[in-house]
Amino acid sequence: MKIKLNTREFHKKLERLAKLARENKIRPVLSQVLLQAGTRLVIHATDLEQTAIVSMEAEIQEKGNVCVNPHIVLEYLALEEQENISIEFSDGLCKIGNMEFAAGDPEEFPITKAIDGEGEITKRNEFVRKIKSVIFAAGRNGNNIAVDVLRLDKDKIACTDSFRLVIDNYETGLEASIPILSTVNLLNVLEAVTDEDIQVLKVENNMQITAGAYTYMTRLIDLAFPDVASIINNINHTKKATVNILKIEKALKKVNISASKNNEAKNSATFHFTKGKLEIKAISNLTKSKEIVQIEYEGEDLKVALNVRYMLDFVSRINSNLVMEFSDNKSAFKLTELGNDEYKYVMMPLAMREE
Repeated sequence: MKIKLNTREFHKKLERLAKLARENKIRPVLSQVLLQAGTRLVIHATDLEQTAIVSMEAEIQEKGNVCVNPHIVLEYLALEEQENISIEFSDGLCKIGNMEFAAGDPEEFPITKAIDGEGEITKRNEFVRKIKSVIFAAGRNGNNIAVDVLRLDKDKIACTDSFRLVIDNYETGLEASIPILSTVNLLNVLEAVTDEDIQVLKVENNMQITAGAYTYMTRLIDLAFPDVASIINNINHTKKATVNILKIEKALKKVNISASKNNEAKNSATFHFTKGKLEIKAISNLTKSKEIVQIEYEGEDLKVALNVRYMLDFVSRINSNLVMEFSDNKSAFKLTELGNDEYKYVMMPLAMREE
C-alpha cells in the first residue's frame, strides 16, 4: 500500500471516526481504524455496535489495506506542517510521513457493509438542532438501557432519564431508539458535514445515516420506551407561572453556586411561588443563596424543592420567557417556552428539607 493525500483533510476525517476506536484489550483490532486504499481512501471504525465509514480523495500509487491506532496518528498529524503526506505499508509496519507506526492485520478487522435501500431525506441542520434540544435529558448511567437512548417516534423526538423527560415535534416517520453513545458519535459526524440533505434508513434493528462522504450505522435498542407524549398530556395543573427568561436564567445560575455544593441534597433549591414573586433559596456548607425574580403567577402560594441543574438544562435552550405549570410540591412540573407548545419539559419535585 502506498498513497499520498492532503494532511489536514486526513486529520479532519480521522478525528471524527477516532471516538469509535476505544481501547479493547480483548480484541485489539477494534482499537484501530482500517484504511482501505482502492480508487479512493476509505476509513472504517467500529465497536461492533456502531460503525462509521468515510471516504476521501487520495493519490493511490499502490492499493492495499492497513489498520492503525487513530489516536497516535492524530497526535502526529496535528504537528505535521506538510500540506500533503504519504502513507506506506509493508513488512508489518505503516509509515506515515516520517514516522513509523505498529500496524494491525487488516484481515482481522470486522467490516460492516452499508445497508442497501433508500431512506427518509431530512435536513442535517434541523436534525442536529432537534437532537441537541433533547439529548441533555437522556439516561447515561447504563442501568436502564431502555431510556439510555434518543427516541424517534414518527413526528416526535424525546429523551428521558426517568427523573425528567423532554419532547419536541420532529417529523421523521420513523420509530427507533438510538443508544445515547451512538447519538453522541452521530452528532460528532454530522457536525463535520456541509451537505444539507442527509438520508436516514432503518432496516429491522439497525439504522444508517448517510451524510456527504460519511456513512454511520448503529444497532437500535429493541425495548419499550415510555409514552412520554401521554405522560405530558395527562399532567394536570392548578398553578401557572411565567417569568422573563434572562432573569430566571441568571437567578438559577447564582443559586446553583450553593445548590451544586450541597452534599446532602445536591442541586436542590427551594422555590417559593407567591403572587408576583418567585423566591429561590439554596444552601451548602460553604454558601447560602437567595434570589428573587418577578413573575406572573396564577394560583395559591406554593413552596417546592426542585433540581436547579435540571431546570437550567431546559432554560438554557429556550429564547422566549419560561412558562411553568404545576399543582403541588409532589406532582410533576411542566415547563415550556412562551409561544411554543411543541417543546415540552417535565421534571419531578424533590423532597422538601428544612432550610
